[in-house]
Amino acid sequence: MTPLKIEVQEDAASGRVRANVRGVVASRYVADVHVKAIGSADSNFRDGETDLRGIYIADNLRGKATVIARDAEMRYAFYRGEKWLGAPAPGSPTPVKSSTQQHKAPSAKGQPGLDYRQNLQMQNGLIQGGNWGAYDKLRRGQNRGVQIQRVR
Repeated sequence: MTPLKIEVQEDAASGRVRANVRGVVASRYVADVHVKAIGSADSNFRDGETDLRGIYIADNLRGKATVIARDAEMRYAFYRGEKWLGAPAPGSPTPVKSSTQQHKAPSAKGQPGLDYRQNLQMQNGLIQGGNWGAYDKLRRGQNRGVQIQRVR
């Protein structure tokens, strides 16, 4: 057992790791502890010192986090993450939802779910059709060339 302990909070979407370094014997957070963090898909360590609250934050990690802390008396603490942080690993399969699950809102009070994608496509089609009609009418109009009398 080590006299240091790391308590880690991980944010999977942003790849942020917040490490709280605590002295087990004194049961208090320790300042000025050197901390290094790396993700399993990273090539460089992020390192720094804990602040007065015993907190060190590492951002933009990719992969499963590994955090190592060492204090001035050469005591160590180690943490190994369980979940993937940051962008998914290249080539890893991502779960694909079926089109009915992906684009329909959950039904409320027995009403059928709304299909937002179909509604959006229909609205865009109406707008684009109206714009195309106005452009075509302007393009096929009677005016040819520059009309000097209209410019003035």
